Amino acid sequence: AMDTTTILVFSLIVLLAHTAETVTGFGGTVIAVALGAQFLPLDVLLPVLIPVNLLLSFYLVARHWRSIDVKTLFARIIPLMGIGFVGGLVAFNIIQGNTLKLFFGLFVALLAGYELMKHKKGALEQKRMGSLQAAMWLIPGGIIHGIYASGGPLVVYFAGRVIKDKKVFRSTLSALWLLLTS
Repeated sequence: AMDTTTILVFSLIVLLAHTAETVTGFGGTVIAVALGAQFLPLDVLLPVLIPVNLLLSFYLVARHWRSIDVKTLFARIIPLMGIGFVGGLVAFNIIQGNTLKLFFGLFVALLAGYELMKHKKGALEQKRMGSLQAAMWLIPGGIIHGIYASGGPLVVYFAGRVIKDKKVFRSTLSALWLLLTS
């Protein structure tokens, strides 16, 4: 049972996280899981977040479906993420409790550290990725998404180098989240 304060704080976290995702096309679940895990266990948290994410993704896809980069989504992203996604689902059913929180915390910390180091070195030229490089980002993204429903940061890294138009980027990622989360 949750007290009123926990419900209000968690609701605010979900609202702010999904507002960020509406604007950018990604990040809502990562923010909500990272902060929400301080209040609720993952096995309670994810069943609450997933329907909210589905509704948001459905809305964005219905509204901007013409902007989806179908070729990139179905030829590059889905096949590689799908491989990792299956592994992530299996891992979620094997690994439980605080171990999942620890892994997610490490994931977020490593990703933040990577971005800080990249920022410290200055803007790096964003070159297109080959198939092997894409697999190195999308398969782990699928694993993370299978476990936490939030493999976005790794996919965003890939998509940011492949999809240059912001509206197409956001629409394509919304379609991806809708498909994978369904």
